[in-house]
Amino acid sequence: MSGDGFILASASPRRLQLLAQIGLEPNDVIPADINEDPIEGELPKPHALRLAQEKAAVIASRHPGQVVLAADTVVGVGRRILPKTMDREEAEACLRLMSGRAHRVYTGVCVVDAEGMSRAKVSETRLKMSRLSEDDLRDYLDSREWHGKAGGYGIQGIEEGVGETRAAVYEGRRLVELHLDRWSDFNKPRIGETWTAKAESIDASIGGVWMSLGKGPDGLLSFKAQKDLPKLTEGERVDVVIAKEAMAEKGPVLRYVGPASRDKPGVVQALDLRERLTSRFPGIVFEDATVGIMDTATERHVAVHGGGQITIDRTQALIAIDVDKGGAKTVMDCSVAAAKLILAQLRLRSLGGLVVIDFPNLRQPRQRSTVIRVIEDLAEADPASLRVAPFSRFGVVEMTRGQDGPSLDAQLNDRFGEPTLETQAIRALRALEREGKASPGGQLTLTVTEPLWNWLETPRFDWRTPMTERLGARFTVEKGASVDVRSDR
Repeated sequence: MSGDGFILASASPRRLQLLAQIGLEPNDVIPADINEDPIEGELPKPHALRLAQEKAAVIASRHPGQVVLAADTVVGVGRRILPKTMDREEAEACLRLMSGRAHRVYTGVCVVDAEGMSRAKVSETRLKMSRLSEDDLRDYLDSREWHGKAGGYGIQGIEEGVGETRAAVYEGRRLVELHLDRWSDFNKPRIGETWTAKAESIDASIGGVWMSLGKGPDGLLSFKAQKDLPKLTEGERVDVVIAKEAMAEKGPVLRYVGPASRDKPGVVQALDLRERLTSRFPGIVFEDATVGIMDTATERHVAVHGGGQITIDRTQALIAIDVDKGGAKTVMDCSVAAAKLILAQLRLRSLGGLVVIDFPNLRQPRQRSTVIRVIEDLAEADPASLRVAPFSRFGVVEMTRGQDGPSLDAQLNDRFGEPTLETQAIRALRALEREGKASPGGQLTLTVTEPLWNWLETPRFDWRTPMTERLGARFTVEKGASVDVRSDR
């Protein structure tokens, strides 16, 4: 199926985003207006399949000769189909029903080809919702993010695999942020954590004190930025909060919180990824879910809706982004769509610092002003601080975006934008675990290239013990020409 000839029979912006992530863009988006009420006695899985088929059939009948793609998502608890909630009482009833128990999410997908032949299938995911406190429930209901969603909630997916924990944060149906914790970074000072630090040296030239945390590079405690900071002497210990994590060759930025809790530098209160995100997004609800999108989230080239693409290059000094018009109808259409995509990518990937964007040739001041307004409007919704400069005489926009930790690109890739050995090794382990779950009891063989085999033999963390706990002692690792996982069943 190509983007030149299919209709998306759905009003969901999330489905458009998912298609864009695999390089597909519909010719048109035409929601199918059908009765979505369940038939008496209908179960959740066949209900999702039927709705997808009916939506596809309705639009295909109106547009013969066109390929039509339709989908529908249904949440089921046992035999019960939960509604797409439209009022607070209904949302509360659904959330209380799911709180602390397992449920299933079914997505029916149907494609009708140009000859009128249809194919359909259903994807099924089993989830378990954490038990919601009354405060969690009230905060989420007050947010109104439940409106129009099956079961009344949006998934904040978290995946705890061997070697790393991944999280995907959604606002409504829109994926806005991806977060990653690597086991190899255990004990690394993380944003929001409290540590006891020791004053190593006072640097009057920058108005701060370099503090040893006992782990990693020294952090900077600025007495210019914090007026209540007591006068410190070298060797003195105090408690600090990590305000900004260490990045590249720069140490963390610290904030004083009080007298020392420990007799030597070290962590006082560590926070895992769930806890840090809960602090960032109060009332967030996590669900165990696969966050596979992270494997393709740092692509250098990203397609622009309506034609064209952006190219993102990360250097030590700045983020350089080039906008290519490609097949877009007009330069202006491409520039506006690219501006929206760039702001979304910066937040999704936690990219920050100086960002330089080379737009196509926009000669008219009115066009340039429109693009700047689009960027400024979107910047208001970004939790990070953004500052945007006008177009330069060369058609370049410069902006800065605040950054409180390493970007996703820096965590996953080397300086050339290629996955690091650790990233490749963890992806191989994820593939091994997936095959193990799909082939219970089967003997598994993970084949990896020699560099990956060497990494797995001398890893930065113990992966064999947790993998054995998950799969049992039924896997071996061998060298080969490429990465592959085989099962004897």
